[in-house]
Amino acid sequence: MDEEINPELEKRILTKHKGVESIVAIVFLLVFILGIFIWDFLEDNTTMIFLLILGIIFFVISSKSKKLGPLFKTVALFIIIHLVIFPNIYLYHLNRTPKGIEFYEKITKSEKEIALQNLQKIYSPKNLSENRRLIKDIQFNNTRKLDSPISYFSDNNILVLNKYLLYKGYLTINNTLDDEINQAAIMTTPPPIESSKIRDILVVCDSSGTFVTSLYHPSVLNFIDEGKQLSDFIDEVADYSNERLIQYELNRKKIELEDQFWDYNKILPFVFTSLFTDNMKPVSRTAQWMFGIHYVIIFFIVAALLSNYLGRIFPK
Repeated sequence: MDEEINPELEKRILTKHKGVESIVAIVFLLVFILGIFIWDFLEDNTTMIFLLILGIIFFVISSKSKKLGPLFKTVALFIIIHLVIFPNIYLYHLNRTPKGIEFYEKITKSEKEIALQNLQKIYSPKNLSENRRLIKDIQFNNTRKLDSPISYFSDNNILVLNKYLLYKGYLTINNTLDDEINQAAIMTTPPPIESSKIRDILVVCDSSGTFVTSLYHPSVLNFIDEGKQLSDFIDEVADYSNERLIQYELNRKKIELEDQFWDYNKILPFVFTSLFTDNMKPVSRTAQWMFGIHYVIIFFIVAALLSNYLGRIFPK
């Protein structure tokens, strides 16, 4: 005869297991969230991490070599202090006080132009403005027809508007939504691959069938909700275009008016050569202190290196 399990004991065991499962789930969630932040950090700070690791390697080597130990230790200090710590200090100051450090005029102009070009690639303001204008035109002239559900396009139907033709197209995930989408990248029938690798878009052509643009929303990862009305979807696309344009204008003003376009990779070359050139000049009092402390530290590092090795070359 099987022994009966004490109900109270069974309850405790189940409660304990549930507690362990909850802890494991929380740990996995925290690791996942931390992984996202670490990945973003690594992706944006590859150069800094490389230099930091290089400095640590030189420190480790310095502890292993008596003869060249001071040299490697000095190089490690130079890398970490001059190429890792102070560029980040200057960058922090620039983000808080954009005019606190003055750069050579041609440098500022060049970096600003590059930043604006990158901003245009990210936001494509011309395309967003054109889409917004087009959507307003569609909404103004075709109110009733836009009440059609998205399912209308399921059988390759074409919605004929006053000046435009609308039909559903398919785009592979390889074509990112930030890229300019042209007609060659659009398929009118789903390709024979997993649905997770394609997404729905609405293709807009003029009355002659010439491709004009495509309408999409980044929140639609794969397929547009078939039950949604076309007018609602177009409203969402219009809101998205407006939000992106607002973000673009805010970022453009920060770059053009406030010179907020510096990051670690951009400022590093100028910090590296700041000891020998006038590419960077401190303007604010805080910047004056930072530059002074920076140069004093580097002076002592170089002086220690020279005194150590000159003493070996020219012994008393």
